[in-house]
Amino acid sequence: MRSLTFAVVEAAPPQAPPLDSLLAQIRAGDSEACGQMYEQTNRGVRLVFRHQLGQDAPERLVQDAYLDLFQGIRDGAVAGPESLGTFLRDIVRAHACRAKEARPDAPVRPPTSRAQADSLCAAMAQLPAAERQLLRRYIVDGEPSARVCAEAGVPPEQLRRAMATVRRLFHDGLRRVQPPSRITAAGA
Repeated sequence: MRSLTFAVVEAAPPQAPPLDSLLAQIRAGDSEACGQMYEQTNRGVRLVFRHQLGQDAPERLVQDAYLDLFQGIRDGAVAGPESLGTFLRDIVRAHACRAKEARPDAPVRPPTSRAQADSLCAAMAQLPAAERQLLRRYIVDGEPSARVCAEAGVPPEQLRRAMATVRRLFHDGLRRVQPPSRITAAGA
């Protein structure tokens, strides 16, 4: 997979202050500087979200990413202009990953090892029976989420929460069984 960078940061309009000056202004709490940073980088942010999510990102995700960016700059996590692109890309990817996990219609990958299967079973067992039934119908039986929710008389948000919970529990269980480097290698 090719790496996406924030080339838009480097191609700032001529009237914009240099990035090191802009970063210093943001550290000092200048909201106007935050707006200028947004103007210089938001196309790249939206591009990475589109690449990661396969669609345009909801404005809430974009705004959350910028809140984290500005807080990180103020906290000193961005040493200078050379580290801005990487820092921003990492924030956007983290928000995109959380957004993917929260979607009920995100593809569910079946376990590829006995440890993964055991972890998934343990994660499912921790949920209330009603949520286990929703997930069984959705994941195992392959029923559309809208039908599962309608027939069970529950809001779609309940299925989303159950999916997010089981994914978190599943990954937590895998971390206890496998070293972290093997988790990403296994595609979990």
